[in-house]
Amino acid sequence: YKAAAAGANPSCHLPWTLIAGIGRVESGNAAGGRVDAAGTTHGRILGPRLDGATAGAVMIRDTDGGALDGVTAFDRAVGPMQFIPSTWKTFAKDGNNDGVVSPHNVFDAAVAAANYLCSGGGDLSQPAAQRAALLRYNRSDAYGALVLRWAAAYGAGVSVIPDGTGPVPNTLPTPPALVPAPANGALDPAAAAALAAPA
Repeated sequence: YKAAAAGANPSCHLPWTLIAGIGRVESGNAAGGRVDAAGTTHGRILGPRLDGATAGAVMIRDTDGGALDGVTAFDRAVGPMQFIPSTWKTFAKDGNNDGVVSPHNVFDAAVAAANYLCSGGGDLSQPAAQRAALLRYNRSDAYGALVLRWAAAYGAGVSVIPDGTGPVPNTLPTPPALVPAPANGALDPAAAAALAAPA
């Protein structure tokens, strides 16, 4: 994540913690780092079929002929940073210089996420610009708030889980201009289910 942020457009001022927050929310940082030495995930990380059947889910017809997600009627988000195949095609980069560009590689996916976040312009060292970039990444305020909470925790060196699935110290930082987490540190069950990483 640090290398991806460092390689982003310098005028973007992208903090690595924002990429790390996305990685945590989208896939649990590749299911807790289940990758090989080159950074490729053990098995593909795939989101649900975006067929519009799930409440609140959008419908995205197939954009890759099933090449990345294995589905030819509708798209699925792919890899540890959960890219829609058409978005991956636009922002894909070879993050580990191995000559292969894959959304299922943490280095490639992190660099692509950095490029995507910076694509809208703005100074991502500023909270308002971070929220705007996250809304481009996923059009959900709850998603953005959770990513920012993780980013703040990583930035403060917090290693416990700030999304309610583990102990939360009273000193867990709250990103600027965000509503504080519930007193017990847990998301309500509906929000937690909506933000759960794909299996």
